[in-house]
Amino acid sequence: MGLLDQTPPTEPLSGIEVREGAVLSGTVLDTGGRPAPDAVLALERLEGGLSATVGRALSGASATADKSGDVRSAVSDRAGRFAFAGLDAGTYLLTSSLRDHAGDSRSLEIPPGVAANAETTFVDIQLVPTGTFLGNATLENAVDHTGTVVYLEGTSYVAVTDAAGDYSLTGVPVGAWPARAMRAGYLDDTAAGSLVAAGDVVALPAMFLRLNANIPPVASALTASTSAEGDATSFGAVATDADGTVVLYEWDFEDDGVFDWSSAANANALHVYPSQGQYLAKLRVTDDDGGIGLAVVAVTVVPPVPLAIFVTPTGDDGDSGGLTSPVKTISHGLALAQSLMLDQVLVTEGTYNEVVFLIDGINLTGGLAAVTWAEQPGVYSVVTGSTRPLRAQAITSPTTVRGFEVIAVNAASASGVSIAVTATDCSSALVFQDCRLRGGNGGAALGGTPGSTGAAGGSGSTGLPGSCDGIYACPGGAGGAGAFVGGTGGFAGNQLGNGSSAGAGASGAGAPGGSGGNGGFTGDPGSSGANGQNGANGSNGAAGTLAPAAGQIVGDAWLPNVGGAGGNGVGGYGGGGGGGGGGQECTFCDDGVGNSGGGGGGGGYGGMGGSGGLSGGASFGLLAIDASPVLNDCLIITGAGGSGGPGAPGGSGGAGGGGGTGGANCLGEIGRGGAGGQGGQGGQGGGGAGGHGGPSYGIWSQGGAPAMSGTTFMIGMGGSGGAGGSPNGQTGPAGASGNTN
Repeated sequence: MGLLDQTPPTEPLSGIEVREGAVLSGTVLDTGGRPAPDAVLALERLEGGLSATVGRALSGASATADKSGDVRSAVSDRAGRFAFAGLDAGTYLLTSSLRDHAGDSRSLEIPPGVAANAETTFVDIQLVPTGTFLGNATLENAVDHTGTVVYLEGTSYVAVTDAAGDYSLTGVPVGAWPARAMRAGYLDDTAAGSLVAAGDVVALPAMFLRLNANIPPVASALTASTSAEGDATSFGAVATDADGTVVLYEWDFEDDGVFDWSSAANANALHVYPSQGQYLAKLRVTDDDGGIGLAVVAVTVVPPVPLAIFVTPTGDDGDSGGLTSPVKTISHGLALAQSLMLDQVLVTEGTYNEVVFLIDGINLTGGLAAVTWAEQPGVYSVVTGSTRPLRAQAITSPTTVRGFEVIAVNAASASGVSIAVTATDCSSALVFQDCRLRGGNGGAALGGTPGSTGAAGGSGSTGLPGSCDGIYACPGGAGGAGAFVGGTGGFAGNQLGNGSSAGAGASGAGAPGGSGGNGGFTGDPGSSGANGQNGANGSNGAAGTLAPAAGQIVGDAWLPNVGGAGGNGVGGYGGGGGGGGGGQECTFCDDGVGNSGGGGGGGGYGGMGGSGGLSGGASFGLLAIDASPVLNDCLIITGAGGSGGPGAPGGSGGAGGGGGTGGANCLGEIGRGGAGGQGGQGGQGGGGAGGHGGPSYGIWSQGGAPAMSGTTFMIGMGGSGGAGGSPNGQTGPAGASGNTN
């Protein structure tokens, strides 16, 4: 299409009627700049941007414009010129057509001033000459060749073959053109031809489409590594061709239709994606016969790997831990750093209520400013919420904790400990730099359990009655049961009718048990047996002994010791049995057997010793077990040790059993049996030892050698010792006040 040209024609048009209004004049040219005669032109007034009618162009050789309603038409003369006169101001659509040329149209504006002054507007039109391609495209092993698509490559000029394979492409601009014939199941074929002048009809070389017998290649086993934003994703695949060779590998990394990478060797490629997200990558492989195979693989690009994990109280443990997406807890930050093989966790100021377990080789830096992450000397991140809030186990690689205040809460349980930092099996690679370690108060201990009271001894049995006029066996009463049994009473005199004296009562068991009473003599009347003696009381139990004050290490924990329990009281001794009464022996009367003696009472059981009190809980800034950490420029503060528990009192001894009474029948003729002695009372149990007061230590170390530089201490009081058990047994010693260091 030509441009607006204000140059007047080189010679005037003849036969133009002079009318009022503007004149539109111009020249129609072909692409070579030559005049194009006999071109039909139509001019239509536009209303609101739309033509009011659809006019039909006039044909003929006259160059004079004709007005027919709202559409005017004209035909260019042999010099290609045309003109429209008497035009009102407004917008017009000018269209042109010429046989064997591509048509043209354009809109024009006639300003009011041009119309009022009857001025002339000039415009040139350039038409593109066209021609026709004829051709034939047939199919291998086919009778009907209908349906093959033939097109000029890079254009929209398309034709479809008939049954004979013939086709025509019309209205093609002059020039050289490549043509391609394609049909599903057949290999494409190509031809080329040129149109030189308008109206040319050119036959293209015949095309023959062979059956596509090629087996296309197959792409499989596609791989794409998961990469971080900014890092390269590696791609790989396996391609096979059953009837040939794969000659080309191409990757479209973003599945946008553009193949970004190619290689004749293999599919191993690298690509850097601009941002995190999910992508589809397409692989195209081509074999030596032009067959292709396609396959896709999903690609995941994760957020960029940070140089450190970032932690802040307002973070979210569901985030990545990057600078702009920090996590909430130190524990999760350490776990992320370990999984990403990072050695730094950065923590802003604030309070973190959690138990933190250090990880070998991962540094913790605290006290950083929120948002900016700038260092702030003298500002700390606080770890608290537990009696043991920070722990280190088997740290042997360089690991530095800097800018933290670790606060152990007060122990709430009996004898509970409050330890800021616990380090176990750690080397000097563990360093605390500019930290505050603060132990809380140790828990107060519980007292011991009082000893139970000893059981009472059993009573001795009563002696058997004798007879005034009878002779028979009459044994003494049995001794009572107990810690030590009572003695048996003596047998009666003359029980065999031979005038024998009565037997003595047996002594009570134990040393010293009560002695038995002597037996009475046979006579007329017989004499009474003597009473048995009482058994001695048992001795009191010993007082409990103090436990070691240092406590003990079990695993990674410090445990308090327990005061010794008081000894049990010794049982009371048995009472002696009463002697047997003498029998009657006379000349002018019947002989009789005497009364037997009563059994001695059993000794009472000793009271149980009271248990010792538990030692108070400890307050430590650092508990180091087989560990040698380094503390530089730190402050260690401890609370008070817990008070020791009191030792419990021992139990009372059991009462001794009463002695059995002797037989007392026919006392005018035969002797009375002696009464058994009382059993001794059991000894009282000893009082338990009081527990030691809990220690308050800045550093408690066992099996290691912590090193310090510029570290200061503020140590709390040791706990008071517990009182010994009272009042029955000996009072146990009070626990010692906790040591400090």
